[in-house]
Amino acid sequence: NIEFYDYTKYPSFLRDYSNLVDRNLKSRDMTNYHLTYSFNEKTSKMEVYDQFKAGRNIAIVFRSHIPQEIMFNGDLVEVIDGDKHDLRLPHIDGTSKFVGLTAKGRAKTDYSGFVNDYTETKDGSYYNLDSKLEGRNA
Repeated sequence: NIEFYDYTKYPSFLRDYSNLVDRNLKSRDMTNYHLTYSFNEKTSKMEVYDQFKAGRNIAIVFRSHIPQEIMFNGDLVEVIDGDKHDLRLPHIDGTSKFVGLTAKGRAKTDYSGFVNDYTETKDGSYYNLDSKLEGRNA
């Protein structure tokens, strides 16, 4: 009856669930354990696609404004305002969506690629993640 949630920067192919709790974890029901993938400067287009396909949400940090939508793989995807609360569960956020967060503290001046720049416009433009991920298909 307890739900667990976590953020991870590790793509699913690098995670070894067998080291969590015990060796039989893969055969256990994990519907109460929810992962939100943390988009970072090394994230590829395929990783985003795989996370969405698995029904996971993806947290993405913006320098000052959170867009309402993000263009990914030719589709506009809704962005949940992750600054409103930190509880990341599917029955609250839905699945296969982006969770937008604004940079805080030292992250405001991080230019490594982890923090994304988006400037809100009057016409309600979206953040184009497709253009940022061009050439990062693997």
